[in-house]
Amino acid sequence: MRQLGMTVIVGIREGMEKDLTDLLNAIGDDIDENGVIDFYAMSRVHFMRWVVLPPVHDATVDIEAQLVLSTNFDGPES
Repeated sequence: MRQLGMTVIVGIREGMEKDLTDLLNAIGDDIDENGVIDFYAMSRVHFMRWVVLPPVHDATVDIEAQLVLSTNFDGPES
């Protein structure tokens, strides 16, 4: 199997950054039985990380909060 990588960036609804961060922290605090993601069912995933980027608002940019998912996983040889 060939190892592949993927990064996904999506906007976070305004005012939801803390709720999302709390949820991701709860998942990370209980990898075995968090009730949200069954990491052991992902036999092809080697690495997965989420990062919550805060919003940036100033005179030159206006960027909403964003969730970044970065992962490395096994994929087909072709």
